[in-house]
Amino acid sequence: MRETRNPFRSNPWMAPGHAPVANGCGILGGWRFSNASSYIAGMGDPTTKHFDISGKETNVNLIPAAMPVPVGTKGTSAVMYDLNMRMQKAQGKPYRTNDNPKWKAGSTQKVAYSLIANHGGGVQYRMCKLGSLFDDSMDEACFQRMPLDFVGNRSWFKYGSGKSTTQIPFTPVRVSDANTGGVMPRGSTWTKVGLPSCDGLCGGGDMCPYDDDSNCDKPQFKNAISEAGFWGFGNSNAGNSDKLKQVLGNWEIVDTVRVPGDLDGDYVVSWRWDSEQSAQVWTQCAVVTVEP
Repeated sequence: MRETRNPFRSNPWMAPGHAPVANGCGILGGWRFSNASSYIAGMGDPTTKHFDISGKETNVNLIPAAMPVPVGTKGTSAVMYDLNMRMQKAQGKPYRTNDNPKWKAGSTQKVAYSLIANHGGGVQYRMCKLGSLFDDSMDEACFQRMPLDFVGNRSWFKYGSGKSTTQIPFTPVRVSDANTGGVMPRGSTWTKVGLPSCDGLCGGGDMCPYDDDSNCDKPQFKNAISEAGFWGFGNSNAGNSDKLKQVLGNWEIVDTVRVPGDLDGDYVVSWRWDSEQSAQVWTQCAVVTVEP
């Protein structure tokens, strides 16, 4: 009998937090390439014709020629750029409180993310003191020293906007040292991405036929989100359930985290996503002001 091996066995989610990253806040475009077309991940040569899953011709666009923060920029450098712009716009006023969300030390806070390429896996939120950005010590090790604890055993799949917003509560799958071979940082908790991708797309080889939704008639796993009819990869060029197709670009997964009780000042919050179905780690950052 031929042995069937898991094509995702070496991907980051198989050992949450262990995969190295080039920057704790990510790199715009994923890496530093010499050709702009290389930043269109998975979409192919922009000079040739491409078609979506319905057979309609679709364009692959190059990155804009004059982005204020160019692709290949480290996320920490992008944060520094934003802070410098805030300082200039503040015109002499303290810019540390200029538009930063305010978090109370020891409080619980709602956090949320959305995906346009659902590769499964799981996420964690971490913090590093803003001052570390100015002395070049804001690295992955800094963020791993302060992982945020998830609070409670309920998360929400939220879609729509304004008064028409709908929230579907679901039970999150928490991942820690207790139910794995060990996560990083030790003693911390991760949460599995709650939106299931499509079932049956990735059983035949080392690469998923990502642009094929012929087998998207059922979810990869079941939970309250899939029971409500939502599963898939999250963009129009890939497989999605009928209900998810109706809210593409207008949904998010909401969770609750606890702010450490001994903090005071400005901090950078890093969201890290370790992918299951691709060899990728995604990170993003934002600045918050923690008040005692």
